[in-house]
Amino acid sequence: MLSRVTGAIETLASRGPDGSGVKRINFGGWEGVLGHRRLSILDMTDNAAQPMPNEDESIWLTFNGEIYNYQKLRRELELAGHRFRSCSDSEVLVHGYEEWGISMLSRLTGIFAFGIYDVGEKRVLLARDHVGVKPLYYATTDRGIGFASQPGALIEALGTEPQIEESSLSLFLGFGYVPGEHCLFKGVSKLLPGHYLFWEDGQTEVKQYWTLPTEPEIFDEVEASEAVGAALAESVQGQLVSDVPMGVYVSGGIDSSIVSTLAVQAANKPLTAFTIGFDEEEADERPYARQLTKSLGIQHIEEVLRASDLWGLLPSIVKAYDEPFFGGSAFPSYLISHLARKNGCKVILSGDGGDELFAGYKRYDWFTEAMSKGARHRFWQRRSQRKNDRRPEDIYFNLPTMAILNDRDRLKLLDRKEDPQKWKPADLLQKYYRDEFTPTKAAQYMDMHVYLPDHILCKVDRAGMANGVEVRVPFLDQKLIELSFRIDDRIIYDGGQRKALLKKTVSKYVPGSLLTGRKKGFSIPLGAWMNKELASWGRDMVLDGSMIQRGLLDSGAATEIYDKGE
Repeated sequence: MLSRVTGAIETLASRGPDGSGVKRINFGGWEGVLGHRRLSILDMTDNAAQPMPNEDESIWLTFNGEIYNYQKLRRELELAGHRFRSCSDSEVLVHGYEEWGISMLSRLTGIFAFGIYDVGEKRVLLARDHVGVKPLYYATTDRGIGFASQPGALIEALGTEPQIEESSLSLFLGFGYVPGEHCLFKGVSKLLPGHYLFWEDGQTEVKQYWTLPTEPEIFDEVEASEAVGAALAESVQGQLVSDVPMGVYVSGGIDSSIVSTLAVQAANKPLTAFTIGFDEEEADERPYARQLTKSLGIQHIEEVLRASDLWGLLPSIVKAYDEPFFGGSAFPSYLISHLARKNGCKVILSGDGGDELFAGYKRYDWFTEAMSKGARHRFWQRRSQRKNDRRPEDIYFNLPTMAILNDRDRLKLLDRKEDPQKWKPADLLQKYYRDEFTPTKAAQYMDMHVYLPDHILCKVDRAGMANGVEVRVPFLDQKLIELSFRIDDRIIYDGGQRKALLKKTVSKYVPGSLLTGRKKGFSIPLGAWMNKELASWGRDMVLDGSMIQRGLLDSGAATEIYDKGE
């Protein structure tokens, strides 16, 4: 077991390039092995190394992430009699568990996935942050429980041969990522955001410790704007804690502009801005990024991504993601993280999450229109398998930018007449659809539970950590999320204007030219590239790819779907 865990954490070396540790723990006849790769951000000394024990070594921790309010929690714990040997945020989790048990989770502000090995109680606790910024995979066997930040490391630690879970492959073909608690590999599960897991005496218990608010409480626009402004500023300032250089990702859009502006105002240290640009003028937002960084007076470093770069980046991205991930934005996300680390920044603030909280996606307009027209809506007619099926989750799933393949084509690729899991990918959204919400709020609610953690945040975490960079997301502070969902959505989405409240809130300190509606994030001109430079490469990658070579997908169906441009 020791050698397997040692090998497993080596697969995570890029996530923690600054140190490693493996500990065999035998306490009262109960044995386990913990491994850790360290990305040192707070307390660079060996005192903060992991796995980290308490005083008598009856409790051990391995932790990925950042606890932003650790200094406040530390003061509380010191007053309660706990003594610290490091200046890290990690040690707060050790003593916090001793003092508060599972209720510690309600006190944490941050991004985290951690495992606590309570050898005195012969128990393992796993926990994941509120919205799933940090990943956590686990598997149970008759020998115990294993867990890791990525599935490849977990499979290595278990010493098993990876096998594909067909139902998860079906979900991937629908969504373009593997959502929810599912994993592409048999026997491996994801711990859902806002959940914790206890493993004890061979039994596993999973519980939810945090949920999104569902009842609006704020109906006044002025009150809402003041509250959002204060919460945003507090979140950004709280996430500036670091003992290493920090930077910001600037795409030129409103969300990264807000985060960058607030960070520069609050920081007592220099910040560097990073931007990825394109030769294609319609996709390039460097002019907007330059305008912002010039007004802020901060260093700005750019790099251009070209179609010819994709082939060279692809092996690193495949390795970084472990599971299949469909999304051209993975390329610029990986490249900008590499750019940041190359220029000495281990910690980055990004604008991810703003679209979900403040209704920034164009598909929210489409969903509102589609819900009023049902199956008559043009997008629904084009992609639906069953024209008489008007479930809201089916309508939303089949809108552009959501489903990668409709049900008909997905089953063709799998060479199946019915779903292997006996339910459609859109059924996963049904769990989160709230009929009492307006279409916009209902779409936001579904996105917060599926699209945000499993697409956006998966992309952010994998791309950043593959380069030894921790990406923080101030928009996804727990208090700000709860505030947003307590505001009446007629204020959030005033008159059908996306991000209406957010734009009004920040208009006093973000240049007006940056508040206009443009593309969001680091979207690449993939369509243009696939029709030109990458035409033959893309076809070869799809039709001669490993999934078809291994018989997981039907070759004839893949050719048919590719040729019709789906």
